[in-house]
Amino acid sequence: MTDDITDRSADSAISGPRRKGLASRQRILEAAVRLFSEHSFDDVQMVEIAAAAGVAHGLLFHHFGNKRGLYQEAIREISRRLFHVGTPDPALEPHEQIRSIIRNHYLLVAENEDLLIGYARGTTAFVSDVEAITVLEHDRATVGRWALTTLGFNPESKALLSTVNSAASAMFQLSLKWLENGRDWDIESQLIDATIEILAGGLRAASILDPAIDVAAGLKILGR
Repeated sequence: MTDDITDRSADSAISGPRRKGLASRQRILEAAVRLFSEHSFDDVQMVEIAAAAGVAHGLLFHHFGNKRGLYQEAIREISRRLFHVGTPDPALEPHEQIRSIIRNHYLLVAENEDLLIGYARGTTAFVSDVEAITVLEHDRATVGRWALTTLGFNPESKALLSTVNSAASAMFQLSLKWLENGRDWDIESQLIDATIEILAGGLRAASILDPAIDVAAGLKILGR
Protein backbone atom coordinates (compact mmCIF):
# COMPACT_ATOMS: atom_id res chain seq x y z
CA MET A 1 0.00 0.00 0.00
CA THR A 2 2.85 2.39 0.93
CA ASP A 3 4.56 1.68 -2.38
CA ASP A 4 1.30 2.40 -4.23
CA ILE A 5 0.93 5.77 -2.51
CA THR A 6 4.57 6.58 -3.22
CA ASP A 7 4.12 5.74 -6.91
CA ARG A 8 1.05 7.95 -7.20
CA SER A 9 2.84 10.82 -5.46
CA ALA A 10 5.78 10.48 -7.83
CA ASP A 11 3.45 10.51 -10.84
CA SER A 12 1.77 13.64 -9.49
CA ALA A 13 5.12 15.34 -8.92
CA ILE A 14 6.14 14.61 -12.50
CA SER A 15 2.84 15.47 -14.16
CA GLY A 16 2.45 18.86 -12.46
CA PRO A 17 5.61 20.48 -13.89
CA ARG A 18 5.02 18.78 -17.20
CA ARG A 19 1.51 20.21 -17.43
CA LYS A 20 2.90 23.63 -16.60
CA GLY A 21 5.56 23.25 -19.28
CA LEU A 22 3.01 22.21 -21.90
CA ALA A 23 0.80 25.16 -20.98
CA SER A 24 3.66 27.64 -21.35
CA ARG A 25 4.66 26.05 -24.67
CA GLN A 26 1.10 26.44 -25.95
CA ARG A 27 0.96 30.12 -24.89
CA ILE A 28 4.21 30.74 -26.74
CA LEU A 29 2.89 28.99 -29.85
CA GLU A 30 -0.37 30.97 -29.75
CA ALA A 31 1.54 34.24 -29.54
CA ALA A 32 3.89 33.19 -32.36
CA VAL A 33 0.99 32.16 -34.59
CA ARG A 34 -0.63 35.56 -34.17
CA LEU A 35 2.52 37.58 -34.69
CA PHE A 36 3.92 35.57 -37.59
CA SER A 37 0.55 35.62 -39.37
CA GLU A 38 0.66 39.42 -39.29
CA HIS A 39 4.37 40.17 -39.74
CA SER A 40 7.39 38.77 -41.53
CA PHE A 41 10.00 36.61 -39.81
CA ASP A 42 12.50 39.48 -39.55
CA ASP A 43 9.92 41.91 -38.17
CA VAL A 44 9.04 39.73 -35.17
CA GLN A 45 11.41 39.67 -32.20
CA MET A 46 11.63 36.85 -29.69
CA VAL A 47 11.19 39.32 -26.84
CA GLU A 48 7.86 40.39 -28.39
CA ILE A 49 6.65 36.80 -28.48
CA ALA A 50 7.70 36.22 -24.87
CA ALA A 51 5.86 39.37 -23.77
CA ALA A 52 2.73 38.42 -25.70
CA ALA A 53 2.80 34.93 -24.20
CA GLY A 54 3.49 36.22 -20.71
CA VAL A 55 6.51 33.95 -20.21
CA ALA A 56 10.21 34.33 -19.53
CA HIS A 57 12.31 34.96 -22.64
CA GLY A 58 14.40 31.85 -22.03
CA LEU A 59 11.39 29.54 -22.26
CA LEU A 60 11.13 30.21 -26.00
CA PHE A 61 14.57 28.70 -26.51
CA HIS A 62 13.83 25.88 -24.06
CA HIS A 63 10.75 24.75 -25.97
CA PHE A 64 11.68 25.58 -29.58
CA GLY A 65 15.48 25.82 -29.72
CA ASN A 66 15.70 29.13 -31.58
CA LYS A 67 13.63 31.68 -33.44
CA ARG A 68 13.60 29.64 -36.65
CA GLY A 69 12.38 26.56 -34.81
CA LEU A 70 9.50 28.53 -33.30
CA TYR A 71 8.68 30.07 -36.67
CA GLN A 72 8.56 26.65 -38.33
CA GLU A 73 6.21 25.34 -35.66
CA ALA A 74 4.00 28.43 -35.97
CA ILE A 75 3.76 28.02 -39.75
CA ARG A 76 2.75 24.38 -39.36
CA GLU A 77 0.09 25.41 -36.83
CA ILE A 78 -1.21 28.18 -39.10
CA SER A 79 -1.46 25.71 -41.97
CA ARG A 80 -3.24 23.16 -39.77
CA ARG A 81 -5.82 25.69 -38.63
CA LEU A 82 -6.51 27.01 -42.12
CA PHE A 83 -6.22 23.96 -44.35
CA HIS A 84 -6.62 20.73 -42.37
CA VAL A 85 -10.30 20.15 -43.12
CA GLY A 86 -10.37 16.48 -42.15
CA THR A 87 -11.46 13.46 -44.16
CA PRO A 88 -15.15 12.89 -44.84
CA ASP A 89 -16.91 9.56 -44.35
CA PRO A 90 -15.85 7.39 -47.33
CA ALA A 91 -19.28 5.75 -47.22
CA LEU A 92 -20.79 9.02 -48.47
CA GLU A 93 -21.42 9.54 -52.16
CA PRO A 94 -18.60 11.51 -53.87
CA HIS A 95 -20.66 14.70 -54.23
CA GLU A 96 -21.53 14.57 -50.52
CA GLN A 97 -17.87 14.08 -49.64
CA ILE A 98 -17.01 17.19 -51.67
CA ARG A 99 -19.76 19.17 -49.96
CA SER A 100 -18.55 17.93 -46.58
CA ILE A 101 -14.98 19.11 -47.19
CA ILE A 102 -16.17 22.52 -48.38
CA ARG A 103 -18.48 22.82 -45.37
CA ASN A 104 -15.60 21.94 -43.05
CA HIS A 105 -13.45 24.58 -44.73
CA TYR A 106 -15.90 27.39 -44.00
CA LEU A 107 -16.47 26.19 -40.45
CA LEU A 108 -12.70 26.08 -39.96
CA VAL A 109 -12.06 29.60 -41.25
CA ALA A 110 -14.99 30.91 -39.20
CA GLU A 111 -13.38 29.40 -36.11
CA ASN A 112 -10.05 31.01 -37.02
CA GLU A 113 -11.30 34.33 -38.42
CA ASP A 114 -8.60 36.52 -36.90
CA LEU A 115 -5.90 34.13 -38.06
CA LEU A 116 -7.23 34.00 -41.62
CA ILE A 117 -7.47 37.78 -41.89
CA GLY A 118 -4.01 38.19 -40.36
CA TYR A 119 -2.59 35.58 -42.72
CA ALA A 120 -4.19 37.30 -45.72
CA ARG A 121 -2.76 40.67 -44.71
CA GLY A 122 0.63 39.12 -44.15
CA THR A 123 0.69 37.10 -47.35
CA THR A 124 3.45 39.21 -48.89
CA ALA A 125 5.66 38.35 -45.91
CA PHE A 126 5.05 34.65 -46.47
CA VAL A 127 5.74 34.97 -50.18
CA SER A 128 9.32 35.98 -49.41
CA ASP A 129 9.86 32.88 -47.28
CA VAL A 130 10.27 29.69 -49.32
CA GLU A 131 9.93 27.43 -46.29
CA ALA A 132 6.60 28.93 -45.22
CA ILE A 133 5.18 28.82 -48.73
CA THR A 134 6.26 25.19 -49.10
CA VAL A 135 4.37 24.15 -45.95
CA LEU A 136 1.22 26.13 -46.76
CA GLU A 137 1.09 25.15 -50.42
CA HIS A 138 1.71 21.49 -49.60
CA ASP A 139 -1.35 21.38 -47.36
CA ARG A 140 -3.51 23.22 -49.88
CA ALA A 141 -2.30 20.91 -52.66
CA THR A 142 -3.12 17.86 -50.53
CA VAL A 143 -6.77 18.94 -50.39
CA GLY A 144 -6.73 19.57 -54.15
CA ARG A 145 -5.36 16.09 -54.86
CA TRP A 146 -7.98 14.56 -52.60
CA ALA A 147 -10.75 16.40 -54.50
CA LEU A 148 -9.41 15.25 -57.87
CA THR A 149 -9.20 11.64 -56.69
CA THR A 150 -12.74 11.78 -55.31
CA LEU A 151 -13.99 13.12 -58.65
CA GLY A 152 -12.26 10.28 -60.50
CA PHE A 153 -9.35 12.22 -62.00
CA ASN A 154 -5.61 11.70 -62.04
CA PRO A 155 -4.45 13.73 -58.99
CA GLU A 156 -1.06 14.35 -60.61
CA SER A 157 -2.42 15.91 -63.81
CA LYS A 158 -0.53 19.17 -64.36
CA ALA A 159 -3.52 20.91 -65.94
CA LEU A 160 -5.98 19.77 -63.28
CA LEU A 161 -3.67 20.58 -60.39
CA SER A 162 -3.04 24.05 -61.78
CA THR A 163 -6.68 24.95 -62.27
CA VAL A 164 -7.95 23.28 -59.08
CA ASN A 165 -5.29 25.09 -57.07
CA SER A 166 -6.46 28.31 -58.72
CA ALA A 167 -10.00 27.41 -57.67
CA ALA A 168 -8.73 26.88 -54.11
CA SER A 169 -7.21 30.37 -54.16
CA ALA A 170 -10.55 31.77 -55.29
CA MET A 171 -12.28 29.89 -52.44
CA PHE A 172 -9.76 31.40 -50.04
CA GLN A 173 -10.60 34.91 -51.28
CA LEU A 174 -14.32 34.15 -51.05
CA SER A 175 -13.79 33.03 -47.45
CA LEU A 176 -12.02 36.28 -46.65
CA LYS A 177 -14.79 38.42 -48.16
CA TRP A 178 -17.40 36.37 -46.31
CA LEU A 179 -15.72 37.08 -43.00
CA GLU A 180 -15.06 40.75 -43.77
CA ASN A 181 -18.71 41.25 -44.77
CA GLY A 182 -20.07 39.87 -41.51
CA ARG A 183 -20.75 36.31 -42.71
CA ASP A 184 -23.84 37.43 -44.58
CA TRP A 185 -23.86 34.39 -46.89
CA ASP A 186 -25.26 31.09 -45.68
CA ILE A 187 -22.75 28.24 -45.72
CA GLU A 188 -25.15 25.49 -46.74
CA SER A 189 -27.33 27.20 -49.32
CA GLN A 190 -24.89 29.72 -50.79
CA LEU A 191 -21.19 29.29 -50.03
CA ILE A 192 -21.00 25.55 -50.70
CA ASP A 193 -22.84 25.89 -54.02
CA ALA A 194 -20.78 28.91 -55.03
CA THR A 195 -17.57 27.03 -54.24
CA ILE A 196 -18.70 23.99 -56.22
CA GLU A 197 -19.33 26.33 -59.15
CA ILE A 198 -15.77 27.65 -58.78
CA LEU A 199 -14.43 24.07 -58.70
CA ALA A 200 -16.47 23.16 -61.77
CA GLY A 201 -14.97 26.16 -63.55
CA GLY A 202 -11.53 24.86 -62.66
CA LEU A 203 -12.32 21.50 -64.23
CA ARG A 204 -13.58 23.14 -67.42
CA ALA A 205 -10.45 25.29 -67.57
CA ALA A 206 -8.28 22.17 -67.25
CA SER A 207 -9.99 20.61 -70.27
CA ILE A 208 -8.99 23.69 -72.29
CA LEU A 209 -5.37 23.39 -71.19
CA ASP A 210 -5.39 19.67 -71.90
CA PRO A 211 -8.12 18.65 -74.39
CA ALA A 212 -7.42 14.99 -73.61
CA ILE A 213 -9.04 15.41 -70.19
CA ASP A 214 -12.73 14.47 -70.16
CA VAL A 215 -14.32 16.37 -67.30
CA ALA A 216 -17.92 15.34 -67.98
CA ALA A 217 -18.05 12.63 -65.30
CA GLY A 218 -16.52 14.93 -62.69
CA LEU A 219 -18.93 17.73 -63.53
CA LYS A 220 -21.81 15.25 -63.22
CA ILE A 221 -20.66 14.32 -59.72
CA LEU A 222 -20.68 18.01 -58.85
CA GLY A 223 -24.16 18.33 -60.32
CA ARG A 224 -22.97 20.70 -63.04
